[in-house]
Amino acid sequence: MAKRWHRTLDTHLGAHTPCNTDYLYDDTWDWDSWRVGYKDPSVLFTTLHAEYNTLKCAIQDPKNWHSDVSEIARTANNKDEFLTLLKKRQEQRFDEIQTAWQKTIIWFANNPLCEDNPPDNAVLWEIFLQFSNHFSYDCLVRYFGSYTTVDQPSTRPLPPNAVESRPAKPPQAKRKGKGKGKMAKSSGVIKSSSRASKAKPKRDDNGQGGVRRSTRLQQRAEQS
Repeated sequence: MAKRWHRTLDTHLGAHTPCNTDYLYDDTWDWDSWRVGYKDPSVLFTTLHAEYNTLKCAIQDPKNWHSDVSEIARTANNKDEFLTLLKKRQEQRFDEIQTAWQKTIIWFANNPLCEDNPPDNAVLWEIFLQFSNHFSYDCLVRYFGSYTTVDQPSTRPLPPNAVESRPAKPPQAKRKGKGKGKMAKSSGVIKSSSRASKAKPKRDDNGQGGVRRSTRLQQRAEQS
């Protein structure tokens, strides 16, 4: 049994436009269709919408598209078989991406706070560049699907400047360095004071020698 939300390449556009609108009683989408030659106002979201309000969007990005084409080209034996297999692959890829998109929608609906725990910035930036460059359906699903991965971290990653913004450790090393300097200075003072104390006895010896000389001279003077 087909899924209720299942879309195909032919029904995808109509599935995302207002439907079952009673233009006679509901004036939400009322417009003057009769003035420009349209009796049925429902062409607003059918023929007019398809021709003047749509654009072609790639199903896959260039890399994935090239991979599929290269694989099928090696398998097919002629052009007709190649186009047949390519058509089947187109439907297969669209169904895969559509299924992934529906799962992403359901996940976002059940997890409204998912934006509080986004993927890594580098991952989001890379996927965003892919989507902005290729504007493909799979890039769109890949961007929002990055929020639904199971292995998301429980907390946000640290910002790039987190290491620089951390508080510096107490300047213990500087204190030790200053202490060493003080010890070196004090040791120098101790050395100089010890040298000075050693020099004092020399001055005392010289004083005692002078006294001895004076007594000898006095004794000689008395004898004479």
